[in-house]
Amino acid sequence: MDLFIKFLKEISKNNIHLIKPLKKSNITQNPVIFWYSKVPNLKEYRYIYLWKLYKQKVKLEQINKRIKLNKEKLWEQRYKILLDEIKYIYKKIDFLKNVYDFEANKIDPKYKISYPEMDYDYFNRAFFWVKKSDICKDTYIEDTDEKYTNVSKADLKELLELSKKIIPWLNYKFWSYAFMSHGSGTLVIPTKKYYTSRELVTLFFHEMTHFFRRYNNIANYQTTHWFSDYMKLEEWFALYNEYYYWKKLLPNIKYNPFYDACYCVLLNNKLNKTQKQEKIYKILKVKWFSREKSLHYYYRFYRYSSFKTDQYFLKDLIYTKWYKRVNRLLKQNKKNYDLIFSGRVWPRMLKTDLCITQNNFDTKTYFDTMLAEIQKKI
Repeated sequence: MDLFIKFLKEISKNNIHLIKPLKKSNITQNPVIFWYSKVPNLKEYRYIYLWKLYKQKVKLEQINKRIKLNKEKLWEQRYKILLDEIKYIYKKIDFLKNVYDFEANKIDPKYKISYPEMDYDYFNRAFFWVKKSDICKDTYIEDTDEKYTNVSKADLKELLELSKKIIPWLNYKFWSYAFMSHGSGTLVIPTKKYYTSRELVTLFFHEMTHFFRRYNNIANYQTTHWFSDYMKLEEWFALYNEYYYWKKLLPNIKYNPFYDACYCVLLNNKLNKTQKQEKIYKILKVKWFSREKSLHYYYRFYRYSSFKTDQYFLKDLIYTKWYKRVNRLLKQNKKNYDLIFSGRVWPRMLKTDLCITQNNFDTKTYFDTMLAEIQKKI
């Protein structure tokens, strides 16, 4: 295991993150979504960015050679996993080279693009394992009788401070952003006067599932490396915990395929842009989204438009595609719950000895404690 972890840590140091900003002097740019900030000089940025990608390839090739030299010392399964991780990162590097040229061409049509068109459907398949055919066409959104209770920011802070007493290394911050997130192990919470009970459940059960998977990954593998297929488990496991505890607060709560319904609206060529935005708002309003927030999601779904056909950011299909599968996995074997929590792992690893659980944080005690405290607040 030590040799496996050693190589895994080396691979992790040379991993290219899809949405990690690149910083150089006065250039701060996101390699996938250019409009996060202005590109001051496309040629200069291209040189810096592509040079970084090239250096990553060189380092990966060196690691690849060392792994092959140590093949006999590694179990066959671990050897294969390491090679698969390297292949995945190579795939990301090549994709990011393509996406840079594509986005640069959208900013400046005179930019000499290396590829005539970027296939974002490939992006969805390669990194999130979803495609348009995964959209549930016959979707019905039930307008549930969820009784949302507004909780003040002061009450939310009390819950967060209680969390910090249980987990001293937990960090959080309030931000002028419309959505909750868990980037780099920090809970990011939109600044508001009041929060709904659903937002509390999302924060302390869904987002904290992401936090614990990341924390346990470091505890068990001594690295923040996200295994290449980890997304197959990530969002739907978080969704499972969210609905499991949400039902304890509201027993009649049901899972609604919100995002599938939104994609069905986008694919409806009979609707114009305004009509699509209005229909998506009506769908997400059931989830207690504001008009502003639903509009943000419209552009999130509709992020990429190629030169010939409309393409979409399909990551949100993960929620529906894998939600039922986690239920089956947990019914098959209750131990899978702890195995999934062992780190940013993927389904194939659950049947191996690579899922280390002895360093897992006691998540059940945390969740039960927070459930009791949230019940007091609402």
